[in-house]
Amino acid sequence: MAAATIAGAACLAVSGLAGAGAAVLTVVGFVGGPRLRVLRDWTWAHVTVLTGCAALLFLAGVVPAFAVLLGWLAAHRAVVGSGKEDERVLLLLGTLMALVGTVGTLSLALAPALLTFAAAAPVALLVATGVEDRRLAVGTSLATLVLSLAFFVLVPRLQGGLMASGAESAPEAGFADDVSLGDESGDDDRAVLVMRVRSFDRDGARIHGPQYLRGRTMDRFDGRRWTSSGTVHHPSTGEWQVRSEVLLEPMLGSLVFGPPDLLSARSDQGPVRRGSEGELVHGQPGKRISYEAFSRPRSLAAADESNEALLQLPALHPGVRALAASIAPGRSDAASIVAAATRALGDGFTYTLDPPTPVGDPLAWFLLDARTGHCEYYASALAVLLRARGVPARLATGFYSSEYSPASDYLSVRRGHAHAWVEVPVAGGWAVVDATPTTALTVPEVSWLTLASEAANEAWLSFVLNYDLTTQFELAGRVGAAVVAPTPGDRIRQDSREGLAGVGIVLGALFFSGTVLRAVLWWLARPTSARAPRDRLLARFRTARARAFARGWAIPAELPPVEAGEWLRDRAGAAGEPLLELALLLYRARYGGEMVPEAAVERAFREAARIPRAPRGGGDLLTPSG
Repeated sequence: MAAATIAGAACLAVSGLAGAGAAVLTVVGFVGGPRLRVLRDWTWAHVTVLTGCAALLFLAGVVPAFAVLLGWLAAHRAVVGSGKEDERVLLLLGTLMALVGTVGTLSLALAPALLTFAAAAPVALLVATGVEDRRLAVGTSLATLVLSLAFFVLVPRLQGGLMASGAESAPEAGFADDVSLGDESGDDDRAVLVMRVRSFDRDGARIHGPQYLRGRTMDRFDGRRWTSSGTVHHPSTGEWQVRSEVLLEPMLGSLVFGPPDLLSARSDQGPVRRGSEGELVHGQPGKRISYEAFSRPRSLAAADESNEALLQLPALHPGVRALAASIAPGRSDAASIVAAATRALGDGFTYTLDPPTPVGDPLAWFLLDARTGHCEYYASALAVLLRARGVPARLATGFYSSEYSPASDYLSVRRGHAHAWVEVPVAGGWAVVDATPTTALTVPEVSWLTLASEAANEAWLSFVLNYDLTTQFELAGRVGAAVVAPTPGDRIRQDSREGLAGVGIVLGALFFSGTVLRAVLWWLARPTSARAPRDRLLARFRTARARAFARGWAIPAELPPVEAGEWLRDRAGAAGEPLLELALLLYRARYGGEMVPEAAVERAFREAARIPRAPRGGGDLLTPSG
């Protein structure tokens, strides 16, 4: 009973601070029960807890207040309770705590607690109803786990995955809406996972390799800081060529990231719309969100040089203007100028995440003096050089990652993959131009423990929280494909036949498994040498009753077994209890259909056989003759 209740409290503990407090109360109740029984009056304790729950109701909401109340009720019952009724109440409280825990969170930490509760609850229920057979309890527990798994796999899901509503941590950080050169605020948590991405082409083939993931763009530069003016209108058009499945971890803000050139996105968790600066945003800020992003890669073959807003420049250092003039002299086509500017930033420049503090004009310092910096310096320099040569350009920020995880088949994107690059307007959208040597980009150091935790969390998300009706149909189709002959030229009919065959096979397997489990439980519950048959139990009772009569206790012959046991207990006191216990065991076997343990019968019989002689002259007593 303690295991089931504490497992339910553990489910509650992972849901938050209030749940953890409730779990602590429950554990204290079980561990400190004998010592706490000295408390006779619990009135003030109850009043204090109820007052705290009322305050918590207004401050934190219904679920935290109810969680603390459940923890207190379980702790109190564990201290003062002693009978079967109290055990049933504890099991009910443990079940409620497990349910409230699943409302509060669906994190991976919930899985072991929930499995422990699922295994312990059936055993606790048997104990609470008086069944003490260990083999039957273990068999019931295993059968419950198997049936729970079967129902989880087979019961149709009428809604999509639960990624968005559970398993969430607090938002780690947001994504800056500007870029300031010289602001070298480092990121100590470069290994923190930001999103998982899986991309496909229009034919459904998997796309591997490094990917840019754009979030925000900026077009106005004041010599040190990039911002967005919101006045650049160059929409991305055309049919998508890349579809990306993205699972974005909780972040401050509501930016949607996707491969450039990002056309649109959609999510089952709410609409995705265009923001005031042209970026895509979702309606679940601070929440985990899964969505599909649709994009179309562009080339510089058809550069659009008519957008004058993307040629804006502040007053530039003379050395910077001279450097720009030396790039592709005599050429006016955008492709040649972009290629020359990119080469210029590759000769004699080095990449570092920790550049020195710039002196004076940060862009001139990078281009003319230090010649070392991170991606924001490279992207800013490239955009300025292109604009100075008459090629419209803007700054884009997001992520660049090549960290592929074979275990989860996702591209992992971390905070350390944050990146800045340049985009040039072309017919129908934007082309990516990057002067940062991507081979020099540092890969965030990730420990094996972090990787193992992420793999486990990914499995939890994919196979549990995001397991939906579509996944069920896919699994049924895979099963059916093993037995259904191909139908050339009719894919729809083929999929339907495979799905129906798979459903039939799975239902048959479920029926067969249920039959096997029922047979196993019947075998475990059958009478064995460890369970006393009713005729043997009746013989033991009669022998013990005759033994008491022989010792001078004149039990009236017309009394039934239980009344005979009560008659002897009323006159012999504790010495008469064993006969009453034998009578109750006999009734449980005869009228309750229970398999009474042989050990309990033999113990009661031995104690009943040791009944002392009746005192002489005891009124109802019969003095044996002869």
